[in-house]
Amino acid sequence: MKQIIPFLFILVCCTETNVLHTERGNNFDGFHGHFMQQRLLSTTLTDYLTDTSILQEWEWESWRNATVFRTVDGIRNPFKHLIYNEYGYLFYEKDYYDGNYCEKQLFDAWKPLSTICVINNDTTLVSYNWESDQLTATGPNGKEKYNRYGLISAKYDNHIATWIYNDISSNGRRLLIVRESVDCNGDRIIIHKNKWNWSSNIVEVLADPIVNDSCIVSGYRSKMITEYDRYYHVLNTDYFNRENENSDWIHYQKITTEYDYSHPFKGIKSIWFALKISY
Repeated sequence: MKQIIPFLFILVCCTETNVLHTERGNNFDGFHGHFMQQRLLSTTLTDYLTDTSILQEWEWESWRNATVFRTVDGIRNPFKHLIYNEYGYLFYEKDYYDGNYCEKQLFDAWKPLSTICVINNDTTLVSYNWESDQLTATGPNGKEKYNRYGLISAKYDNHIATWIYNDISSNGRRLLIVRESVDCNGDRIIIHKNKWNWSSNIVEVLADPIVNDSCIVSGYRSKMITEYDRYYHVLNTDYFNRENENSDWIHYQKITTEYDYSHPFKGIKSIWFALKISY
């Protein structure tokens, strides 16, 4: 069976015009404690190397059903049919042009049990095995621990037979450092795979580390600069890359997202507290 990479969306939200102006006017007054998703309105991808753009717009047929229209070179066509659960997490998507589809089985709002995809009549099934703490799962990316907001807090490394933990902010909402083990000069070492440098609601994320002969990370080949709204939803992401740590950064792409803040999905914080009480 073929390996399938599901079409994923950053689940965030839009708002009335005045709220949207507030979000994009850099009048950031701090993150809010709400743990809820909201309905997408559009994403715009701008490629600076090819001078092209792709607009995707969500047209909502009901509270949880949407059709995504894609506009390329001025031509607008239906692209995807999407269904979300009551908490705003995508569990079904179907292509308009070929009928291919993927469906997720979720529990506790965002946690996947399985994903089945049918692409060109070829079926792929991916399953997740959750442990009794309901935050540790074995899936296609190995064995991972999540925090209550769905961020990966640790990953089990089979090479060194131990857990490698990431750094997350004290409120559980912001990644700081993602670690991994790599081979260097015949030894297995743990490095900073990704680094998040936060300044208010804007973060620089460094990725693709360069490990020198001394087994030290001397730099990174790619980075993103992302702006969040007050609900931890992504507004803008600028993408950069370079050949090595001494090269200039090349700004090659930008993605802008808009949401409808006036129609949030059901909040899911109560699920976590109910889970804690039950255990």
